[in-house]
Amino acid sequence: MMAITIEGQAGAGGIEIGRLVAGRIEGKFVQKQAIRRVARQLDATVEAVVRKELAFHSRWKRVGHQLEAWLAQMGRTWAGDPWSMSGHYAVEAQPHSTRKELPGQISNSAYRDAVYDNAARYLAEGNVVLTHRAGCLTLKDRHEAVHIGLFAPRDKRVARVAYRYRIGAQEADEWVETMDAARSAWFRELADQDPQDRSIYDITLDVGNFGQDDAAALAISEVAMEHRFGMGGMEHQTQPAPA
Repeated sequence: MMAITIEGQAGAGGIEIGRLVAGRIEGKFVQKQAIRRVARQLDATVEAVVRKELAFHSRWKRVGHQLEAWLAQMGRTWAGDPWSMSGHYAVEAQPHSTRKELPGQISNSAYRDAVYDNAARYLAEGNVVLTHRAGCLTLKDRHEAVHIGLFAPRDKRVARVAYRYRIGAQEADEWVETMDAARSAWFRELADQDPQDRSIYDITLDVGNFGQDDAAALAISEVAMEHRFGMGGMEHQTQPAPA
């Protein structure tokens, strides 16, 4: 039983590489499923959890969410969230329901506990590859876990995002900037850490010039070495991209 956690800069390829790694080790690949589990533990909607995660880097979003929750508590309808990433929401207050439908109804401490609890549960279920759920923080003290950090030049990441989502270069660049900021704020909120700090990972890979298959193969090779020999003599090795 082991976990491989893959964290990466926005557009570095964590989703694609993580899925390939999971297939090769015959492990479970976890990405969006983790959000649903967190939502169930919090008795909240997935939308509320996602919006909360994206609000950590914006004070105005957090203020807007608190106002939205207050209005809902007062039995009103708040139609539209001008601070939302996706543009428009229409939330009808449910006076007889305790389910949290708004991000302002979820406390930071409850959210953090749910994220940590669910990472441990996935590990207990068998071999798993966790992507983009701060596994390097939530499972950092577990000897069964190996943590990989992915890094790449910004232009490479923008190109990958544009291809993945079939969007223009400018929109992809804005997406990368927004998601990088949200990820940094999320790490600070969870554990007062910086995701750009390579020392929080066991293995770091510079994947700017790697194809997905090559990056996945290298990740598995490094994980095998790490899992067999531990950290002794190979602290936080960084694998550079080929010239």
